[in-house]
Amino acid sequence: IKDIGARIEISPIGFNSWNDVSGWYHSLSEPQMIVDDEIRDLAIKLTADADDELEKVKRLFEWVRDRVRYVAVSIGIGGFKPHSSDEILLNRYGDCKDMTTLFCSMAKALDISVYPALISTQPSGVVDTSLVSPFQFNHAIAYYPVSKDSGLWLDATKKGSPFGIVPWYNQNRLAFVIDENGNGTFKRTPSHNETENIIAVEWII
Repeated sequence: IKDIGARIEISPIGFNSWNDVSGWYHSLSEPQMIVDDEIRDLAIKLTADADDELEKVKRLFEWVRDRVRYVAVSIGIGGFKPHSSDEILLNRYGDCKDMTTLFCSMAKALDISVYPALISTQPSGVVDTSLVSPFQFNHAIAYYPVSKDSGLWLDATKKGSPFGIVPWYNQNRLAFVIDENGNGTFKRTPSHNETENIIAVEWII
């Protein structure tokens, strides 16, 4: 309905450009990407015998995806500000921005750049880039820049999501990637083919 229904949306005070949005989210999320001894030791342990950087990122992502429970409770600024990565690791649960923050922190411990990305999922409607507002996004995922012009999108909240394959509701969407300096860039997530868009459930009783 958001794509076809008439509505009024207003940019919040202080958000005049998308740089304001990226700077604002960066000020909330970057201090939470704590790399303490426990996070560094875990990242090193998980990737000790990895052949290359891509394999390291894969192992970190799969650990967060499989070992951290998705729990979303948004109160006040908690709807936008993630918990600190050390707290997320301790509790082993968090929402989308929490899981992304922990994943980015673990990569940071290995001097690997993985960035948070804000995204509007398919049921939430298309992002209107002419309206500068962080409220257009309802989800956070991670972006790993494999090269200058391309990268991998990673959503740890979806337990069955393979490495490098985002769920259907994240495909072909405009995502707002925020780098370590607080600069934001719009990039489009890929669309996967029919052989990749499969959920297989096997019961052994």
